[in-house]
Order: sequence, then C-alpha cells, then structure tokens
Amino acid sequence: MDEEPSASEEAPAAREEEEAASSSSSGHHEGLLFSLRYLGVWDLLAVERVCRSLRFAVQSDSLLWKCIHIDGPPLSERITDEALLRLAQKAQGWLQCLSLVDCSKITDDGLRQVLEISPRLQKLSVSGCRRLSIEGLIHNLKAFESSGLSSGFTGIKQLKLGRLFSLLPEHYEDLRSLLGRNEVGCQPIASKPQFYHCGVSSLACDDDRAIDIEICPECQNLKFVYDCPSESCRAKGLDHCRACDSCIIRCSQCGRCMKDCRYEETFLLDYICRGCLEAQSEDRMEE
Repeated sequence: MDEEPSASEEAPAAREEEEAASSSSSGHHEGLLFSLRYLGVWDLLAVERVCRSLRFAVQSDSLLWKCIHIDGPPLSERITDEALLRLAQKAQGWLQCLSLVDCSKITDDGLRQVLEISPRLQKLSVSGCRRLSIEGLIHNLKAFESSGLSSGFTGIKQLKLGRLFSLLPEHYEDLRSLLGRNEVGCQPIASKPQFYHCGVSSLACDDDRAIDIEICPECQNLKFVYDCPSESCRAKGLDHCRACDSCIIRCSQCGRCMKDCRYEETFLLDYICRGCLEAQSEDRMEE
C-alpha cells in the first residue's frame, strides 16, 4: 500500500497550506467528522489525503479503526504485512474486528505482529488468505490467548476460515478450544440458519457463529454446512436437510434443496430451481 488512493488530484502546496490554515482556524463541521465512522478502510485512506486537518482527524481518532475490513480488490491485492501492521497501529490497541478477504500477501508472521498489538481483538476473518497456514494460524491464536489471559482480555471469539483451509480433526478441536468451545465433537451453536447462496458463505464477522467450518452430518467432513429455507424441510425440524453442498444439491439463488423440485443447471455448473427461474423471467418481462 505504498500508493494510497486519493480522493482528488493533489493540490498545489500553496493551496494545501491555505486549506490547512482555514481548517485549523474554523474547524470542520461536526457532522462531517461524525460521518467518518461510517467509512471503510479505502475511503478513510482517501480522506487522509484531502487536506492536513482531515488527515489529523482520521489519524488521531483510534475508534475509526476499531473494525478493519479488507473485503476484496483492489485493496486486498495491494496490502502487505507492513501495510496491515500500519493500519492496525492506527487503532492504538482498540482493534476489535479484523476481516481479511483474499489478501494473498498476508503471511503468518504478518498476522502475528498484528495480534501482538491488538489485545482487544475478538473477531477474525482470513478467508482467501493463501499464504496463511492452518498450523501457523493455530500457533498465533494460542500465543494471542496466552498473552490476553495475562492482560485480562478474552481472546478471539469468532473465526472465519473460508474454503481454502484443509482442516484435520485435530485442527478443528484446537480451534474449537481456542474459541471457547471446549466440548469437542459438539456442533457450534448458531442463533440463525446459514443458507447457501452461490456457494459463498458470510465472509465478514457479522454473525454469532464461533467458526464457519463444522462437521457435515452426512459425510462427516469439515466443510460449510447449510440449512434449507424450504418450508417443507424446515417443518420437519431444524436438523432436517442440513448438510454441505456436496451432499445436498441446492439452488444457487435461494439456497433451497432440489428434493422434489424441478431445476436447471447453468453454464457455470450451478443449479437454479424452477421458482427462481420463473422469478427471473418475470423480472425480464417487466424491464
């Protein structure tokens, strides 16, 4: 991230000094500063380059960096271990949620450095981080838990792994124990169902699942396990028609199973139920 995004073309030095002097004397509107907390990482980095006063406002407020979400290109393709560490340092120890999606340059050592300066971190997502290893992740989380206990912090409570990690049963047990689920072999507790949508699970730490991977009731493999939104299936119980997408074929649009349902296979080898196909046809006719 040596080249940070800019909100506009660089102003001449004289103009920038004039803006800084004007801002320091009158100050920015309170509503503008309040709105900064709703901006993402990319936008906050852009605001930093508008003028000196806004740069000071962004850099001096550590709560703006309490949740760091790197949710895909172009930022995920450019962020390195050093850049991630600089972002975490902006939180000044108040970082609570870190979501790294498809950050291919982040390594185990880079994540370790961020954990060392983020004692309040509780939610972590590393989906698509190809240079991370499951062994290195477990080692870093164990070290993070040990340092947190000595400082009075609770440690990681939610973890998103995505599809790239191949977990062995012993890895799964270690992670469950680290996340506060010491009952090995029990299914994770979730207050809301997980539905299949184009094979993509929720990547951000926005639900109450301790971990996104669990044991499939059908094949007993560690995978994403989905519930069925079909009313006929849900009427038979919460555990009925619950399995990974390899064991139960599901509609890529609504997530329902294909039992007793007409469906079609798309060019991308996805499946769409008849109900979703008819809804798409009606939308095209209205357009």
